[in-house]
Amino acid sequence: MPTRVSLSIGLVLLTLLPAQASAQPRDGFLNPPPAGTFITADASTGGFQLGLEHRRTLADDAGMAVLRPYGLAGIGYAEAATAADLRFLFFTFGLTGGYRYVWRNYAPEPTITVTRAYRLDLDARKASTEQGWPFGEARLRLAVPLDRLMLVANHAVRLEGAPENSYDWFHSTVHDGGMLFRFDATLFARFPSVGAIGPTVRHLNLSRQGGREGEWAFGLTGGMNLGMVRTSHPDILLLQLLLRPGDERFGIHLLRSPVFVLIAYRLTFGR
Repeated sequence: MPTRVSLSIGLVLLTLLPAQASAQPRDGFLNPPPAGTFITADASTGGFQLGLEHRRTLADDAGMAVLRPYGLAGIGYAEAATAADLRFLFFTFGLTGGYRYVWRNYAPEPTITVTRAYRLDLDARKASTEQGWPFGEARLRLAVPLDRLMLVANHAVRLEGAPENSYDWFHSTVHDGGMLFRFDATLFARFPSVGAIGPTVRHLNLSRQGGREGEWAFGLTGGMNLGMVRTSHPDILLLQLLLRPGDERFGIHLLRSPVFVLIAYRLTFGR
């Protein structure tokens, strides 16, 4: 996982890298992707991901159907899944099903609070466990262009077979298995010569210690078509920062702060 220096470098890249010859503006990663079959390769602060993506246009380019099997390997877990999405105009409905295997699993008895310090202590003692479980997700996305702005909002219902009182590497928080509801939204400001960036809010409704709780996180999300590699599709740099001040459970414990940071670099191959 990155340090705060890594985040600063990502922000500098977002604003200072010279423009490369590209068929798309730097904020083009927010536009609908082209149809075809593609291989996507991601390197991020969370690990590595490889996917095969088939996209087919619908209704005279007003919509698109996407099927994407993928595999991911991170510092704490790995998963294999298949995602299917159907977009029409501003709305996208999607389903994902897969299996996650966690080799750095933190899931003590419910009376123990799984804080960042507790997770670091388990790592130091090499006392984390290993466990795997299936998961599924249904989601609805709204993407509305507003001149130089774009609002992207996601609603998701997720069902996981995770153990009780376990750390969730994907959401960077602690909860029981079962049903999880997620809402997140970003209002991007678009700059064709630079990229896009904007404030982000995320709310989770999750099961925790036998009840249900709501959890808000705030931050920012940004990205750009980078243009460092000459392929038929622009390479993309993405970043996300989420904060929950005062929450001892939230965040990447290696950062020792209630902070979640994701910096990802994507290459796309195909036609």
